[in-house]
Amino acid sequence: MSLDLAFNVALSLLSALGGLWLKSVSEELRRLQLMTGMMQDVKDSIQRIDNKFDRKADK
Repeated sequence: MSLDLAFNVALSLLSALGGLWLKSVSEELRRLQLMTGMMQDVKDSIQRIDNKFDRKADK
């Protein structure tokens, strides 16, 4: 096996592994963004409930 062929094989393997890693990172980022959105919705709901309690306490 020549040095050029070995280098091309190593580069191909590295590219394939890098692509798989980027795909998994992308999926994880998408999942975290979804969770962040859900947590923001929960926070907004709790804030609305808290505001209602504050208004009732002020009466």
